[in-house]
Amino acid sequence: MINPLLERRYADCTELIDAWKGFMEFFNKAIKEENFQPTPEMEQAFLDSKARIAMLHDSFMASLKHDQNVGQNMLSIVNRSITLRHLRKFNPADQKKIEIEWHECYLLLNETTSRLAEERERLAEVNEVAWKLGKMRERLFVTLKAFFTSIYFKIIVAVGILGGLIFAFVATEYDALRTVKGIGEPYQSFLDFRRDTMGMDSSYSSLGKLLDGKLSEEKLPDGFKRREQENKQDVVANTFAQVFEVDGTDAAEFLNSATEFKGVAFSQPDGPEVTAYLFYWFEPQPAKRFTYAFDNEASNPQNPTMEYLGNLYTVFYDNNVLVILGGPRKNDQEPVRRRVFKK
Repeated sequence: MINPLLERRYADCTELIDAWKGFMEFFNKAIKEENFQPTPEMEQAFLDSKARIAMLHDSFMASLKHDQNVGQNMLSIVNRSITLRHLRKFNPADQKKIEIEWHECYLLLNETTSRLAEERERLAEVNEVAWKLGKMRERLFVTLKAFFTSIYFKIIVAVGILGGLIFAFVATEYDALRTVKGIGEPYQSFLDFRRDTMGMDSSYSSLGKLLDGKLSEEKLPDGFKRREQENKQDVVANTFAQVFEVDGTDAAEFLNSATEFKGVAFSQPDGPEVTAYLFYWFEPQPAKRFTYAFDNEASNPQNPTMEYLGNLYTVFYDNNVLVILGGPRKNDQEPVRRRVFKK
């Protein structure tokens, strides 16, 4: 595999070795030849050599793993050596100092170039696709690490936790809160808002909430009229005991356990009057299995439909309210349930 950046640095450092040796040749001529007189051409060649060293120096510094101060001293030597004529004016101590510093730079430059050559040979044996995938994984790891340790991730986590808590509170009903003094009424108001505004299932605080909300006159379908009946809970419960069994026992016991009861009649424009018997418990009741009391014939436990003495009865739950619809068999009351008691 070929790494373009590595190739460029290796080429620049290799060329810099030749330029650096050329600089020392000019330096030795200037200080060691007794009658040395630099010509304009020689001065220009010396300036070109220094310019080339300055151009290649960046690649050298970028390739260094250590001794950056020694590498940086290369430019200091070049800058101090203004011209060949100027070199002849150096005293012996300054000349010796430049020679020592030049050798330090030369050794470091050779070491760096050899390391780059070894790296080129190593990469030549590496599969390019695998190397790029490795680099991608490395960048991905660094990016993910930076993200997961950033303030933005902490904010996202905090918002997520807060959102989850809010969702859990909104999506889950906590019946125990409805009984806590000072909290019950506000929480029930929240449940009413969740049910009436957000369209979510929630317990009713009373039958009055159901009658004034979902079953109010203005919310009934066009043509439907509501009329409350004067029914007694125990009488209705005992009557249905002749029709239903609940989980294999007398229906009267279960229906009489309701804390509130109401009978409501609905007249519809395209059919006879249908009566709804509403039983309310504070806590939502689990679905019961309703069966015929007289022959124990099984029915759907969620929405049983039973016929008795010419009337068709349908049983279903709306959270903590049990509804038993009754009407003449010849006119199916299913449209009443769909249109009046729709969820």
